[in-house]
Amino acid sequence: MHLTKMLLSAVTKISFGLGVYFKSLQTGTINRRIFGAAVTIGALTLIVQFVGLAKDLLVAAQFGTSDALDAFLMAMVVPTFIINIVAGSFHSALIPIFVRVKDKEGEKAAQELFSRLTVYCAAFLLLVLLFIGFLGHLIMPLMASGFHKEKVALTQDLFYWLLPMIVFQGMIVIWSATLNTYGRFSLPAIAPVLLPLITMIVLISVGSRLGIYSLVIGTIGGFALQLIMIGLGLRSQGLRLRERWEKNNAQIREMMGQYLPIVAGAALMSGTMLIDQAMAAALQPGSLSALNYGGRLVTAVLGLTAASIGTAAFPYFSKQVADKDWGTLRQMLTDYLRWIFAITVPISLLIYVFSEQIVRLLYERGAFLPEDTYLVARVQSFLIFQIPFYISGILVVRVISSLQANQILMWGSGVNLLFKIIMNYLFMGWLGVAGIALSTSVMYFVSFIFVYVFVIMSLNKLTRRDNYHYGCGSK
Repeated sequence: MHLTKMLLSAVTKISFGLGVYFKSLQTGTINRRIFGAAVTIGALTLIVQFVGLAKDLLVAAQFGTSDALDAFLMAMVVPTFIINIVAGSFHSALIPIFVRVKDKEGEKAAQELFSRLTVYCAAFLLLVLLFIGFLGHLIMPLMASGFHKEKVALTQDLFYWLLPMIVFQGMIVIWSATLNTYGRFSLPAIAPVLLPLITMIVLISVGSRLGIYSLVIGTIGGFALQLIMIGLGLRSQGLRLRERWEKNNAQIREMMGQYLPIVAGAALMSGTMLIDQAMAAALQPGSLSALNYGGRLVTAVLGLTAASIGTAAFPYFSKQVADKDWGTLRQMLTDYLRWIFAITVPISLLIYVFSEQIVRLLYERGAFLPEDTYLVARVQSFLIFQIPFYISGILVVRVISSLQANQILMWGSGVNLLFKIIMNYLFMGWLGVAGIALSTSVMYFVSFIFVYVFVIMSLNKLTRRDNYHYGCGSK
């Protein structure tokens, strides 16, 4: 009992100390505030990743690269695709407008915009869920065409059970973005820990009896609790739902004008994931699971870096755009890109060299066999090379969204999709499922070059335009 009290006291003191430290980082210059927010998000995301890794180890030991896990992963593809294009697009369209409304029109206008958006988005997500569910009997057999009959049936059943995650995760993304505009980064960063935590609890308690369906229960339960947690955070911020349906609203119309090209671009970009999953499913059994396991470490690194930096920088980029401070915006972007490449390139090379040892240490136990280790390590070693370009690309994309020039993302995503299909076919014949991983890294390299050139040209043009107007005004 005495030891337990000591441990609880130590944890409380450490948590309080970290909270004070993270808060101190989020004061001062813009770069310091972005850095402080990124550190806060990264540190909390690290906790989420560790819990997620524990969940992955438990799943790997229980299911290996089995048909059941292949079916679950395939069933997740379409709901995840919908979340990425619908909710992620709301996030990118919302923040620049919400920041401007809050700063220029006040808290009352921001409250009204938040309430209105919540009602509209929830209704839209529910309609999407019903539409996708109605088409499920056509979508899943097509997506899982490489599976045998029983595996297709299991995939379709799991798909229907997972559909509620579209509404839950969609609202989580939108509400988290709203909290970010108030400088509240900690809660949205730590809330995702509920997903792997609940999944592990369900696996341990009823996994042996329910099999793969325990993953479904853990997933839906984790998302539901996460939504409740974020909702309580909004309530503590003073944001509540007070809405009357209003057909005509200037901010809503403006957001929709940005939202539609973002949706189109996100749909095309997320289409690369669907293509990868479908092509992997058509290869030898276990290829889809290998692609999933091989991407876990990459996803963890990107979650600690790209998501943290992009989320932290986005509100500040939007403010610089609202103030038309192009010089500061360009300098911020240049400084962060230099640091990203200086740090991530050596890390990527290190992971590449020790890829097989890492996979063996993490996964090789239970149903996960040595031959699985070799295949997953090959996939991981090729996926690693996307890290510098993906992180840098996310930062540049946040500048584009802040500029509300989202139509360029739509065209860039179309080019990426076409490029990905061609590269997949070329590299799969040479490397199998590892070829899909290689084509992903090449795609993100090309994508980064495309968006970076566009941003530099846009900032130069805006600077010349404002200088011209200033010169005319002086005369």
